Amino acid sequence: MGWGLNFNPQASALSHSINLSCTLTLVKRAHYGNSEKNVPTLHFDVLLLVIFILKPMTIFFFKWKRVITLRHPQGTVTVDELVNGKRRIQTYNTLQFTPLSSCETLYPVDLISLILQTKGLSYLCDEIARDEDHYYVEDHLMLSILAYISEDEFRNKKMLDFGCGSGSSTMILSRRFPHTEIVGIDLVHDFIRIAEARARYYKVEDRVRFLVASDSTILPEKMEKFDFIVLNAVYEHLLPDERKKVLQQLWKILEPGGTLFLNETPYRFYPIEIHTTGLPLINYLPDRMAFAIARRYSESVTMDESWAHLLRRGIRGATEHEILRTIREGCGRPVLLSPSRLGCKNRIDLWYVPPETGSRVSGSFIDFQLAHRIYESHLLRYILKCFLKTTGIAFVHSITLAIQKES
Repeated sequence: MGWGLNFNPQASALSHSINLSCTLTLVKRAHYGNSEKNVPTLHFDVLLLVIFILKPMTIFFFKWKRVITLRHPQGTVTVDELVNGKRRIQTYNTLQFTPLSSCETLYPVDLISLILQTKGLSYLCDEIARDEDHYYVEDHLMLSILAYISEDEFRNKKMLDFGCGSGSSTMILSRRFPHTEIVGIDLVHDFIRIAEARARYYKVEDRVRFLVASDSTILPEKMEKFDFIVLNAVYEHLLPDERKKVLQQLWKILEPGGTLFLNETPYRFYPIEIHTTGLPLINYLPDRMAFAIARRYSESVTMDESWAHLLRRGIRGATEHEILRTIREGCGRPVLLSPSRLGCKNRIDLWYVPPETGSRVSGSFIDFQLAHRIYESHLLRYILKCFLKTTGIAFVHSITLAIQKES
């Protein structure tokens, strides 16, 4: 970086000038020998003088340009300009839990600032990673789709990303399906502002657009029909009375022969409630008892939280039976698809993927988080497959479904 001669932005201008003087002296001797004859001293002295003047200015420029500080009520954010075009973000927050305190990004500073203003300091890096870190969302989102349907079938089709939030999943879908028209819907207008800014950054406004829903149970008026609908980590955040209304409305705007993908929703009867509380067995308890135990023993639940707020956070997951029953009650005829691509033969395989499958999905190995790693046991995988075959229940921590609408 810089001049390539012992450049250190933290050193003083004087030390740099001394280093350069010594370096130039060595260059003169190497080229002309130790003799002082015929040595164009003036040229070297002029060069040394120019560098002596410009070097402190260069150091000042890099010091000024390298680090940008953003202020927020929760703390401070520094954005460090890197030589590879990226920016390193570091958050300093002692007030609240921060899932990810630092990250590297290609986002411009204005987009980083917009996410900071909307999401807060605690979730700044988390929100950026959802889009740019393929391990976070992209790997499993794409596997949950492409294990059922090939990429070619999305060409010149329409897709709805319901509950798109700030648009991270929508951007992933737009990159993976460049010939698909995509619409994202969310309730929060500020989240949609981030999503639209992301679309401008990636230059996909011509085929990606966003809508704001005025109510959690009502879709925007005059909604068009879609060939594919994606609910990525959304369904569990709907309240019990909202789930039926939303799912049946989405089914109505799904084209005959189209597919609804429901991904990353916690399985309601898994032994550990991993989504909101991290506590074992509360999935089997009545609501009142589960609420009391969650407030008493879960580190992620505060004593002033209500049960309705915990439901909104996703403490009660769903089951395959509940989802299919809801669609049928709305006069739908759902067909539950089984994965048959990318090394997956059933829904257990979606959570236990060989490394070569990961490379086919996103170009790198899939590395799921600790909750997923339990499926690295071949014995347990075999037991789960036997359980699925005998009962029809995929006993995994999160359900991933592809439901087709009969033509």
